[in-house]
Amino acid sequence: MNKRKVILITAGVAFVLWLAAVIRINITSEHQQIKVYEIGDVVSYGQNYYEGSYEIINGYKAQVLSGNIYRYEDYLSLMDIPGQKGSHQQYVYDLEICFYNEDLDSERGVNLISTYLASADDRLAINTELLSQIYPQLGDSPTEFRIRPGTSMVMHIPFQMEYISALYVGDEEKFLKGNEFYLNVTQYPEKQLVRIPAAKNK
Repeated sequence: MNKRKVILITAGVAFVLWLAAVIRINITSEHQQIKVYEIGDVVSYGQNYYEGSYEIINGYKAQVLSGNIYRYEDYLSLMDIPGQKGSHQQYVYDLEICFYNEDLDSERGVNLISTYLASADDRLAINTELLSQIYPQLGDSPTEFRIRPGTSMVMHIPFQMEYISALYVGDEEKFLKGNEFYLNVTQYPEKQLVRIPAAKNK
C-alpha cells in the first residue's frame, strides 16, 4: 500500500469519526431536557455532563444554600483574603453551595470550569483568582476537586461580571440586584438549572 493511499484512508476515517461526533451532538441537543430547581433543592449530577460523557460523576450532588451580592471590598473582608492587583468589578455574587459525594469512588470529581450564572441578558463567570485565595488547598486548579465517598463540602463560589459585560449593562449593582439568575449545574442530556431570585425580591 503506497503512502498516498494510507493518507487518504486515514483522512477518510478521521472525517467519518468527526461526522459521527457532530451528528451525536446534534441529536443530543435536539433531545435536551431542561429542569429548573430552586435554592435548597438537591440536584443530582447523575448521567449528565457539560461537554462529554467523560465528565459524568454519578453519585455527586449539589445544593445551592444561598446567593448574596457583596461589594468587592466587603467580600474580601468577609472571606479574610487580601485584595487583588489590577482592575476588578465592583460587586461579587457569592453562591454558597454544598457538594455531596454519596458513593462515587473515582478519580473524577466536580469541575466548575464551565459553570456560570446566567440572566436573560448576560452571564457571570467564576472569579478563579478569588476562589483560589478562598481555598488555597485546591492548588492551581480551584475549579476542580474531589470529595471522599460519603462526605460533603460547603463552598463559597464567587461570580463576577466580565469586563465587556459590565460595560454593556451600565449600572452593575442595579443589574445584579434587579435580575434573577440561573446556575447551570449540567448541560447535556439534561440541562439542570438552579434559579436564583432577584435580590430585590429576597
